[in-house]
Amino acid sequence: MNQAIQICNYSYVYPDGTRALDAIHLTIEHGEKVSLIGPNGAGKSTLLLAVAGFIRGTGMIFIDGMELCSRNLRHIRSKLGCCLENPEDQLFMPTVFEDVIFGPLYMNLPPQQVKDNVDCAFDSVGLTALAEKAPYHLSAGQKKAVSFAAVFSMAPQIITCDKPDAGLDLQHRTRLQEAIVNSPRTHLIATSNLHFAAVISTRVIVMDNGRIVADGPAQSILSNKDMMETHGLEPL
Repeated sequence: MNQAIQICNYSYVYPDGTRALDAIHLTIEHGEKVSLIGPNGAGKSTLLLAVAGFIRGTGMIFIDGMELCSRNLRHIRSKLGCCLENPEDQLFMPTVFEDVIFGPLYMNLPPQQVKDNVDCAFDSVGLTALAEKAPYHLSAGQKKAVSFAAVFSMAPQIITCDKPDAGLDLQHRTRLQEAIVNSPRTHLIATSNLHFAAVISTRVIVMDNGRIVADGPAQSILSNKDMMETHGLEPL
């Protein structure tokens, strides 16, 4: 069986010369829940953009065994859903409901499956009561939750998320945690909230200066005092 995500010797340099990713090697199996942690500027967000095909560096990325390249991008986007760091880059419809249903309709799914997917997506973040609201009337945390629901409604095999818990209150963060933990899908999530990472993750990857500096079981990594403090993180 193919790995969900395979990254081989991947590097990325921004136009100003900043090396954001440096020789990344990474394999993620189907069904894994993996958190990316690290100090600001470690390369977490850049790695998620690369995996989603929004930026191109050197090296190779495979999604479910398929090379991430122009000719395969449309098919890969049907397998991989991406929640960006800024939800306003994803929310563009007049109402929350229309944003969440847009993906399943675009995919031409059967009507009952569209309904089931949308109901499940709203339930996953606990925002059903906001379905008819305009996205720009929502708080930053609510927008984050809606962007996750919009990706979740398309039922991709793999979901990448950049700080999906940012700005969420306890109730909605708990709902999101439960949705991720109970999902059969592969999740690769960048977060600054180490308690959130501890709840949702079976595995944690630590990044610093564009490199992977640690990779292992969540509790083992998060409780490693020396390693965490070396990279500017507080151990749990």
